[in-house]
Amino acid sequence: MANWVTITNNEITGYYDLLPSNWENVSGLDKSAGDLEFLKSIGWFPVVRQTVDYDPATQEITSFQYQIEENQVLEIPVVLSIPGAEAVAGYNPSFESLK
Repeated sequence: MANWVTITNNEITGYYDLLPSNWENVSGLDKSAGDLEFLKSIGWFPVVRQTVDYDPATQEITSFQYQIEENQVLEIPVVLSIPGAEAVAGYNPSFESLK
């Protein structure tokens, strides 16, 4: 899960947890975290995490998709069903006593 991405020609070219101190011909990039206009002008965009509703008993987050918006990049969780989890989720141990 990244906090920053670099974008070139409308494609994400890098994923970063932190702004590096040096990048290409820019020194002190890590000190520019508060200057979003500057960062965007050189292709750095913040990642905004999206949340989704899911049932952790039967589903899991398997990865993330990144969607480029005008001023940010959205990180969207990909949720898939856990194979066989529906059968386990419906299991009720109290039925054992009925045998």
